[in-house]
Amino acid sequence: MKSDFPLQVEDEPELSERDDAVKVTGTNTGTHSGSEVVQAYRDVALGSHTTPLPTSVGFTKVRLGPGEHAEARVALDIDLLAKAKAQGGDAGDVWIGRSASPHHLIYC
Repeated sequence: MKSDFPLQVEDEPELSERDDAVKVTGTNTGTHSGSEVVQAYRDVALGSHTTPLPTSVGFTKVRLGPGEHAEARVALDIDLLAKAKAQGGDAGDVWIGRSASPHHLIYC
């Protein structure tokens, strides 16, 4: 995925107490207005898979002008967490970034 602008994360991503959302503040460090899709992933072990797999659990689009910053709130798929627990698995760590590529992800 190509970003419309360079998004610089300002603070550590923050997972909500209810485990249903993650917040992150970012800044458009570029010279043009643009948008970026902020994506959340969770390490999920389902069924017979004992190794957690990174699974997309939410996303939101951020539009910013040059130098602007804003907080993005990504709602997490809590049904996936319930499904993992019901199957004896676990929904583990949450990561946020602009793609699933490991060098784009930040641990929450």
